[in-house]
Amino acid sequence: MDFSPETIKSCDKRTGGVNYICEDIRKTSFGDKCVDVCVAGEVIEHLEDPEALIKEMERITKKRIILSTPQLEFQDPEHLWEFDEDYFISKGFKTEVVESERFKGRKYIFAWKDL
Repeated sequence: MDFSPETIKSCDKRTGGVNYICEDIRKTSFGDKCVDVCVAGEVIEHLEDPEALIKEMERITKKRIILSTPQLEFQDPEHLWEFDEDYFISKGFKTEVVESERFKGRKYIFAWKDL
């Protein structure tokens, strides 16, 4: 899922057998509890309202939510937010911080919540 039609077209060209959807993840057309697992990788830090993403994921997901985001020390002008583990823990998530093998010095937070 992505909000950009251009991104969806590009992904469709590169991969086969994947159903891409052009929607806003903060307010999807999915029904309540209609997917088993919902994953948002490297998304939450780009949103004006990160709480809306979490609420929508909780609404549409039956079993587990998984999020990933760079940890505080990674600065990027496209990121509206920088997160630490405490943020996700306060929302009921379990967390793990992993150092990137590809980008030395960068760490990422993986957060998951079973519903």
